Amino acid sequence: MVASLDLDPPRCQAVVASIDGRRVFTMKRAEWERLRGLEGRLVAIELERVPPGSVAESASGIACLAAECPIQTARIEVWRFSEQASPPPANVHKYLVLVDLTWQLNVPMFAERAATQDSPKLRKQRREHVFIVKAQPDKARWQMKARALERIAFKTV
Repeated sequence: MVASLDLDPPRCQAVVASIDGRRVFTMKRAEWERLRGLEGRLVAIELERVPPGSVAESASGIACLAAECPIQTARIEVWRFSEQASPPPANVHKYLVLVDLTWQLNVPMFAERAATQDSPKLRKQRREHVFIVKAQPDKARWQMKARALERIAFKTV
């Protein structure tokens, strides 16, 4: 595994949604920049579920649709923490990092497809946040509690 065992790993914060079988992590740009500097290290991510019907959920829906388009994105592999020497394939997940959903998309069209309205609040949400979207949908529906703590390591691919 890339990460070494760290009893008190650095912490980051994100909100998470599950849309059409894809996990979508949303974090503030500054938090993403900090996380990028921790590549290959064990990190604890404090997750909070995106409130249903919120602007954050609408933005996550647009990010999920955008993940299917040929737009410029970074790609990362995420390992859920395991004390094994290398993670089993089931614990390695591929994600797309969507840094700017403002300029790369026809946002009104995507908002309509996501069954939401483009608005100043939604534009602000997209401008101020980075979206990390699971590259391929899962067959099983993923649900989380209101709050969770995940220990992961990631690397750019």
